[in-house]
Amino acid sequence: MYGILNQIYFYHNKRHRCPHIQAEYGEHYASIAIKDGTILDGSLPSSKMKLVQA
Repeated sequence: MYGILNQIYFYHNKRHRCPHIQAEYGEHYASIAIKDGTILDGSLPSSKMKLVQA
């Protein structure tokens, strides 16, 4: 999807203790909570972040 790799983690107890999506775009990555869309870790360029959150 537009060069963005998305991985969904429903139970990943090592770093983030809530269901989240890990998105990677080039050298950028972000972990985003599924429940409310808050960014747990990292960052993406704003145009790519909008695509992931949509």
